[in-house]
Amino acid sequence: MKPLSIEYIMIYTDVGIPVYSHCFSNFCKELKKTETLLMGFLSALSIMRDVFSSERISTIEHNDITMVFYEIPCKKTMVIGVNTEAYNSNPHNKVLLQLFKDLQQLFENTYADFRWGAFNRGKYKAFEQNIEQNYIRPFFIKNGINNDCLYEKVVD
Repeated sequence: MKPLSIEYIMIYTDVGIPVYSHCFSNFCKELKKTETLLMGFLSALSIMRDVFSSERISTIEHNDITMVFYEIPCKKTMVIGVNTEAYNSNPHNKVLLQLFKDLQQLFENTYADFRWGAFNRGKYKAFEQNIEQNYIRPFFIKNGINNDCLYEKVVD
């Protein structure tokens, strides 16, 4: 059984405004090299957002990445990209579902009235630190996911 490998986490609003995005591997670096590929990827995310029903995990496989989508009632979609081989060898739905539900509570309890299109950089930086230090980093530690990139960014 291969351990879970998180490639990226993206959160965006129902109108496509990115709320949080962080890559933990070479996947995004490669994606950014080809603008057409990047635009196609973002377009696919937009289309897929409308396909999924609320509070349900859905997946799409693309090459060696499985995109796990979770849409929450406060009009946010969360996407976690995981290594397909690891995901298929031991589906991690329960593990990912817990992170999705924790983040859903964060948005519903703390950021429900936050205007994502009109925020200032200071508030966003505080949000980013909150999500990484209090949700993503503990999730990685609890589930044995090693990623130096996240730890370096959180410490800054």
